[in-house]
Amino acid sequence: MLAARAVSPVVGIALLLALTVVTSSVVAVGALDLAAEQTAPPQATVDVRADGSTGRIIVTHRGGEAIDVDELELVVTVDGEKLRRQPPVPFFSARGFVSGPTGPFNAAADQRWTAGESASFVIAGTNAPTLSPRDVVVVTLVVEGRVVASVRSVATGQSVASSGSTLSLPAPRSPAMSGSGSSSGSTLSLPAPRSPAMSGSGSSAGVLATSSSPPGTRATVVMATSGS
Repeated sequence: MLAARAVSPVVGIALLLALTVVTSSVVAVGALDLAAEQTAPPQATVDVRADGSTGRIIVTHRGGEAIDVDELELVVTVDGEKLRRQPPVPFFSARGFVSGPTGPFNAAADQRWTAGESASFVIAGTNAPTLSPRDVVVVTLVVEGRVVASVRSVATGQSVASSGSTLSLPAPRSPAMSGSGSSSGSTLSLPAPRSPAMSGSGSSAGVLATSSSPPGTRATVVMATSGS
């Protein structure tokens, strides 16, 4: 009778230990599965285009799993410097950005970002640094603290500048000057017109003599006529 009473507590303790071990194992496995589900980011491929003339950045989902934009964080750098204000996707109006982003980045759109869809936003002039042609842009996608993708692009666009130089073109050739000579800034000499008062039986050969005297000096004109 005493032996049976001594064995009962030992069996009870062993059962409690076994139950504790089994319960702990189940809880540990469940916790690991839950942690894996929470930390595994979606597998996706994206590309980025940037327009330095307008400040627009376009991100295209090229393939892979869908991304929930409500859980997405964008980190944008321009020439290695982070934007002072990052795009708070999804949004419609936000400081540092032009209102009305497109695609899933717009708060009014479907927030499930799938392959083939593009989303864009425009950096406003009140943000810093501003986007210019040939700037290097890097867009990093983060979901629940895990990086999904980080893509680099060089901003396109043209910067128009005036050099202030003057373009010299050759003077157009006048139809009346179509002769053997060329008109490259030279002076065309024509014979003096025949005066009506000198028309008669005789011939008139009018010669115009021009003086190269300084301004203000009277020029002398000599005309020779011959009668019959």
